[in-house]
Amino acid sequence: MVIRDHCNTFNQNPMKNILKFMFVFLIASCSESDDTSSSQDPENPAQESKLLAFKKPENSTSSIPTELIELNKTNGAETFLSNIDNVESFSSTVYDENDNVIFAISDRENQNGDYVSQLVRIELSDNSVTTFQLENVQVYSIILADNNRLLAFKKPENADASIPTKLIELNKSNGSETFLTNIDNVESFSSTVYDENDNVIFAISDREDQNGDYVSQLVRIELSDNSVTTFQLENVQVYSIILADNNRLLAFKKPENSDASIPTKLIELDKSNGTETVVSDITNVDSFSSTTYDAIENLIFAISDREDQNGDYVSELVRIELDTNNVTKFPLENVQVYNIALAK
Repeated sequence: MVIRDHCNTFNQNPMKNILKFMFVFLIASCSESDDTSSSQDPENPAQESKLLAFKKPENSTSSIPTELIELNKTNGAETFLSNIDNVESFSSTVYDENDNVIFAISDRENQNGDYVSQLVRIELSDNSVTTFQLENVQVYSIILADNNRLLAFKKPENADASIPTKLIELNKSNGSETFLTNIDNVESFSSTVYDENDNVIFAISDREDQNGDYVSQLVRIELSDNSVTTFQLENVQVYSIILADNNRLLAFKKPENSDASIPTKLIELDKSNGTETVVSDITNVDSFSSTTYDAIENLIFAISDREDQNGDYVSELVRIELDTNNVTKFPLENVQVYNIALAK
């Protein structure tokens, strides 16, 4: 998966992105009321959600996140939860609601200068961490799909290119893989999402055009037969696709003919042909390194990153109200946090 730079939302060098990613999880959990006289239906209790994240420690020269924290969704304040040790970096993360587990892909450089991956399993019940080596290859963009399968894209062994060309299933207890299908005729994946209504994976594939600009395609992978369809997205670059209210496929994009790579519009993509409808302008943010949708409150949360006077990247939590398209930002204590996603 090719990811762009923080000032470019995702780094076109996949390895540079790995050292800049954080994962923020929206973890849906049932709330229990202490008021026994409450009229709430006991079989359908109100739900709350926690916004979790990985971050690097303050004043650290390394950009590898080592702490799991909770972010307050109304003001961005953080609560320390646990240290995360013995991993190199996180390039992709997902929350498994069934097992209350975070899965992540951790990447490291081997003796040949190639990046290889581990599957990381974090038990949220006790914050224990287990890692599984993934056969000396690099894996990208893990996804929880039909029947709670853990899917991923990977590049073939001994390939010079870093573009993933295979869809595989990972065993969640030991990291072993099962080949599903080849993925052809795409340049890279910068963002992926699973649509359980249609049993489809949507992805954004990016390529460099003749002018040196990156342009995007919408990729649709039917898991029923592993067929792949691509739709060109009007010669512009699109970031961070999200499935939101009423199963709409939303995305952020930069304006056409803009030298800046910061996305400034929220759009809806037609899932059958890739045509777009502008939903809202997005202003006063530096970049988005990752996004997630909170179905309970109909919000998009994003991490926006900027370079400070010392050349370090620092983060803000961005809150987008889809009912009103109102945007609120909260600085995150002069540190960098990475890669947000929704955990149902």
